[in-house]
Amino acid sequence: MKVRLWYGVAAVLVLAAAIFGLSKRQTYRNILEAEDPFADAMVAELPDKSVRITCEHMREVLPTIPLILHVRVLEETEFLADGYSRTKVQVEEVFTGTGCAPGDTIYLAGNINCGEWEDALHLECYFVNLPKVGEDYLVFAEEQVETFLDPTPAFRLSEETLFRPMLCYKDSPCTILPASEQSTYVPYEPVRGNEFFVTSEEGLQMLMDLKHEMLERYPMH
Repeated sequence: MKVRLWYGVAAVLVLAAAIFGLSKRQTYRNILEAEDPFADAMVAELPDKSVRITCEHMREVLPTIPLILHVRVLEETEFLADGYSRTKVQVEEVFTGTGCAPGDTIYLAGNINCGEWEDALHLECYFVNLPKVGEDYLVFAEEQVETFLDPTPAFRLSEETLFRPMLCYKDSPCTILPASEQSTYVPYEPVRGNEFFVTSEEGLQMLMDLKHEMLERYPMH
C-alpha cells in the first residue's frame, strides 16, 4: 500500500509539467512530413527518487498484467489523430493472456504521443524510447481495443506503471544529460539511442536491474 501511495504521488509530480505543456500546445505537427521529425524534439528524463518508487511498483504490478508477450517490432511507430499512436509488431511468444498467438501481427496502442509548445516538439513516451524496428521486446498489455478500417487487432499497452512497459531484450548504451531544477526535459537528439530516459547513472542502474529481472522471468526463446 505504501509503495502504491508513493507511486501515485511520484506520477502526479513528474507528469504535471508534461500535462500542463500538452494542455498549452497550439498545434499538432504532422511529424511524418519531416525527414527527421524528432531532430529538434525534447524528451523528459525521470529523477532518481521517482525511478526508485516506480521500480518497486513495477516489480509488484508487472507480473499481474493480463497480457505478457515477446514481440518483434515490424514498423516505426505511427502517430495518428488526437495524440493516438500505434506500433506494428509480430507476436513471438505469449507468456500470459489470450487474444493473440505466436506468428500473429498486432498493433500495440497508446503511451506515446507528441505535442508542440514553446516552439519545440515534445516527445511524450513515458521515459522509454520509441521501439526500434527489428528488435525484440517484452511487453505488458491490456485489453484489445477497437480499430477502424484495419483488420489488424490492437492491444493497449498497460498504463499501470509510470515507465512504458516495453523492455528491449537487447541492452543499449545510455547517454544521460544534466537536467535543470525547473524541468527534466532535455534535447532528444543526444539521447535518441537510449532505451530509457533518466537523470543519473544510479537511476539507470535501478531500472536496468528491474529490466533484467523481468527478462529472466520471461526469457526470449
